[in-house]
Amino acid sequence: MAQLPPVKLDMYAEWFDLLMTILEENRDLLPDDLIPENERQMEKLMKYPRRYQDENGQCRVDMRLYPSDASELIWLLLLAACGNYETTKQYSTELAER
Repeated sequence: MAQLPPVKLDMYAEWFDLLMTILEENRDLLPDDLIPENERQMEKLMKYPRRYQDENGQCRVDMRLYPSDASELIWLLLLAACGNYETTKQYSTELAER
């Protein structure tokens, strides 16, 4: 039996729709070298996650990702957010040093 990818993200269907909308609408704003990665992530997100109803009858999406795909998806979302937000605090200065 195949093992599921280790990163699980379970979300409301509306949040999944928002995620896909962000990737779709920001595709043309990405650097040329990242457009294929964006397309690949969108294809995977339409192929592998599964929709289900939870115990309250709400539609949810169960996403399973490999760490490399999760990392790539986070980068794509951060790039989509560029220009929409200004950094208001240097949070990184509060992190522990290695």
